Amino acid sequence: MKKINHSYFMPVILMLCAALAPVFIYAQSIAENVLDDVLISKIDFTGIVKIKFRLPVRYISHSPKGMASKVRIKVDVISKLRNEIKNEEFSIRESIVPQYSQSFGLEEVIYETVGRDNYITLYFEKDVSFEIVPDPGYRSLNVILHGVK
Repeated sequence: MKKINHSYFMPVILMLCAALAPVFIYAQSIAENVLDDVLISKIDFTGIVKIKFRLPVRYISHSPKGMASKVRIKVDVISKLRNEIKNEEFSIRESIVPQYSQSFGLEEVIYETVGRDNYITLYFEKDVSFEIVPDPGYRSLNVILHGVK
């Protein structure tokens, strides 16, 4: 039986690790730095879910319109890393689960990058009537919930 010389494989493994490390480090640092917090408040029969970001984020569109239990908001990250993010093909996901006694049925807020597209998704226990109001400073999105108790 012939012994394998492991000293030949070590430089190859080190080169592969060095080549792939920036991609994993970069993806992880972005994933940890997009969502900042979710604040929930109420004025009369209107609930307000404020999604705060650590990076500037621009609202693009959302679906469905008006009423749903799952609201998907397409956004664009605005920063000096924007072109680098758009040129990479990787998936990022992070989430916040609200810890409020009165969350209006909001179960989770997720930020994800799929390919070159960025999304915020809100999951509610049941259908809610809503509208999206972007912050002009690109640091938050407000989801206005109508008819809450």
